[in-house]
Amino acid sequence: GWGDAYSNAVPRLMKGLQSPVRAIIGPWMHRYPHIAKPEPRIGFLQECLRWWDHWLKESDQGVMAEPPYRVYLMDSVRPQGHYDARPGEWIALDDWPDKSVDHRTLHLQQGGALAENTSGEGLVEVSSDATVGHQAGEYCIIWGGPEWPLDQRSDDNRSLCFETAPLNEPLALCGQGRLELEVSSDQAEALLAARLVDVAPGGEATRITYGVLNLSHRDSHEEPRAVTPGKVYRISIKLDDVAYRVAKGHRLRLALSTSYWPLLWPSPQQARLTLSLSNSYLNLPCLTKTRALPRPFEPVAMAPKLSETELRAPKFERKIIEDAAKGTYRIEILDDHGSYRIEEHGHERGSVTREVYEIHPDAPLSAKALCHWTQSLGRESWRIRTEAMIKQWADEENFYIDAELEAFEGERQVFHRKWNRKVKRDFM
Repeated sequence: GWGDAYSNAVPRLMKGLQSPVRAIIGPWMHRYPHIAKPEPRIGFLQECLRWWDHWLKESDQGVMAEPPYRVYLMDSVRPQGHYDARPGEWIALDDWPDKSVDHRTLHLQQGGALAENTSGEGLVEVSSDATVGHQAGEYCIIWGGPEWPLDQRSDDNRSLCFETAPLNEPLALCGQGRLELEVSSDQAEALLAARLVDVAPGGEATRITYGVLNLSHRDSHEEPRAVTPGKVYRISIKLDDVAYRVAKGHRLRLALSTSYWPLLWPSPQQARLTLSLSNSYLNLPCLTKTRALPRPFEPVAMAPKLSETELRAPKFERKIIEDAAKGTYRIEILDDHGSYRIEEHGHERGSVTREVYEIHPDAPLSAKALCHWTQSLGRESWRIRTEAMIKQWADEENFYIDAELEAFEGERQVFHRKWNRKVKRDFM
């Protein structure tokens, strides 16, 4: 789904595979399409059965007559951390890249405009505080809590932004956008995050897609190289693939920042980047037409669930906390998946995940991350539990990682191990 961390792989496989291929991307998080949120779900098991019957049993199920690429085109929505359903429509594409996709170029302008036809002029600078990214949500939306990107206005206010005029008609994006920039840095290491945002007439700002680049990786991920301060580089930032229809009257906003915490570990020093507008533009894949699916998906069908008793209700929280005394900001995440007993055989299971990310706006090296996961299993006569914890921080040269694992039978500790590692940052 579009909320999954692996969605970019689908169009890449569509483009690169020479074998028979069919692809489906819905609005979902990291879950199977028949159980995922947000709606609409589909009869995914029936799709799998038709595919395997065709290729393993030589039973013609009509799968190769289906559109090669079935995509859910999401409509504009208000930003919120959780969606039960996403409005939009299923569309059919005959290939990838598809002939119905045209590319539009928007130029970055002095004064913050984003416009077609006219190249910008002059130089602009961006240097963000280390807390930009607090509204990003999760990298991989997976548990069903408040994980989707929140209203982007807070992050936008501390970013360099460029914006279109209100759209005269809906704009359907489908594919991968690309940002081309000429940029220099005052530091030997720097990063740049680019977000494409849907701005409603009331100001609400929904993140459509985003892309990031560590400037040391501008030419290669395998052989990163330091930036020469003051030198102008030509860089390209690929945005995540997406299918999203921006409503008439809304604006498109491009927001640039030199931090995106906690999705990205910050550069060792706060960098100031200078952009040359005369050679900077955003290329967007736009659908010229849409075609409905010739055959709708079947409704969800699956085996009946086992009878379960809820022992502890699930609970999901995401809090952003300012410490006025220390000047730091913390993101505290709780994913308590609850505890359940399967009545048929009495097996009990439970799981709790806790994450904490802390940083000072003016001190990238203050970044700290902590994760703690509890897993429990049991029956009437026995209980086992594991506690896994990991903490990470960094200085200019190294990452430091402390990890700990404990295992318990009942309340008796039966295993305990600690790890301490120091890892060279190596342009990270």
